[in-house]
Amino acid sequence: MYDWIADIRAAIESWYFSDAIDFQTSGSSGAPKVLRFTKAQIEASARRTLAYVGEVESATLVLPASFTGGKMLIYRAIIAQMKLYCYKPALELPPDMQGDMISVSPAQWQKNTLDSFLVVLIGGGVLEADFQARSPRQRVFHTYGMTETLSNIAMRVPGSEDYEVLEGVRFDRNDEQCLVIWDSVTGVEGLVTQDRVEKIDDTHFRFLGRADRVVNSGGKKIHLNDWMQKWQSISDMEVQVVGEKDQLWGEVLVLLCLQDIEKAEWIKLFSQLERHCRPRRVYRVEQWATTSSGKQKTFLQPKDISELAARIVYDASL
Repeated sequence: MYDWIADIRAAIESWYFSDAIDFQTSGSSGAPKVLRFTKAQIEASARRTLAYVGEVESATLVLPASFTGGKMLIYRAIIAQMKLYCYKPALELPPDMQGDMISVSPAQWQKNTLDSFLVVLIGGGVLEADFQARSPRQRVFHTYGMTETLSNIAMRVPGSEDYEVLEGVRFDRNDEQCLVIWDSVTGVEGLVTQDRVEKIDDTHFRFLGRADRVVNSGGKKIHLNDWMQKWQSISDMEVQVVGEKDQLWGEVLVLLCLQDIEKAEWIKLFSQLERHCRPRRVYRVEQWATTSSGKQKTFLQPKDISELAARIVYDASL
């Protein structure tokens, strides 16, 4: 059983009894790994975020403290001497939670009202472009960041598709239109991400999509190369795979296939995959998507589904 309280205790003990603290990356900019940051770096990052969103008297933790988003909320509370309310991480949260500021995933934002909070930080995945505050006094921010930058380095607000970088952050694009980051707080120099962006000006950029084969579903990164290897170990059925936009999860994994098989067979196959790696939908197509040279695609773009006139033959929500 997941001991979420033990993770909170470990994060707090690390702050008071260690000079440097380890953070586990999610794989946004490469293979998942452990990074170590000094307490001075953590404090500078925490204060930078609070300076941007505005300081409050209390914070509410509903994210796992074993990952960067939850751990950094704890450290912001400690550094700013805020009262910290802790609740078990879940998709559906208690309606009577206390606190002024809360950090949530896009799925938690979609699933819960959260109108009592003064500040809401939404991070870890794709969010609809037209998100809005839930009350007149609420300040809500869609954050951009990763473990390599100690959480947030840019934010966007309701009514805008553009992220504004925080103090100490510089950015540019490489030849593949991918975001490259310099951050004086963490000492990051020329970190090349896999996020394609449009540069609006020196302090604003717009997210265009991923350049690599990664689907970000509810904050969980699904590496499609790894997924295909796993699929080939459990089935000889040929499939094509793609991420599709989803209102609740941001993105979900979907499959394209040529076969017609029963829903029970799909369920049996998908049960051999980790829960967050199970496709939400399967589309039946008459032919495979191909490149301009006629070669069969393995990894698709969402537009390929409509171009192939695909029809749904499996939907996990039904």
